[in-house]
Amino acid sequence: MNPFVAMAEAGVTPEQIKAFIVEVLKPYFSSLERLEELAVDVLAPQAINLVRLKENSWALHAFNHVLEIYRHASELNPQACYQLCAASEPAIAESLSEYWSSLYFEEPKDDLDLHDFKYEVFRNIGALIEANVQPLLRDVLAQVRIIRGKNPRFDDIKKLKLGNIVDELSRTAGVPDLFAPPPWGVRLNQWRNIAQHHRSR
Repeated sequence: MNPFVAMAEAGVTPEQIKAFIVEVLKPYFSSLERLEELAVDVLAPQAINLVRLKENSWALHAFNHVLEIYRHASELNPQACYQLCAASEPAIAESLSEYWSSLYFEEPKDDLDLHDFKYEVFRNIGALIEANVQPLLRDVLAQVRIIRGKNPRFDDIKKLKLGNIVDELSRTAGVPDLFAPPPWGVRLNQWRNIAQHHRSR
């Protein structure tokens, strides 16, 4: 259930809901006026995402680190930062469409035997990394290259294979385990490869 619907049904007023959204997101916005303007119509889902993110210290650390990458790139070269974000946007929007499609077609896995469960889970992992995470990694890489004093072109980044993107980000983005998450420390491109080449066991 939508948490805001639950809040409304519990008697929380629209003004209180907006105040909650603003309070959650305020540390992440430099323009309080823009936050107030967009809080309900645009940013409500992000407030919920952030509340959920705060339940996992590793994920929150990763989020804050990536946010700092974008802020630093914006300070160093705002024109390049926003141009590269704009160039990334169509692929990121398409990845969201792919995500919702995969979510709508998702089936319960409770009754699967171990072999079928493994197959289904790795199929999901591979699809998520390939379709959803990869466009975001390209965008982050563009910002990291700005910070490193490069003159990144999105057409060049678009040609890179996932393994090259993950390798460069692991070396240069400041938090290697962001691209090889705990507990196993397996790089994202290897998760994708395991799924695509059916090499899990």
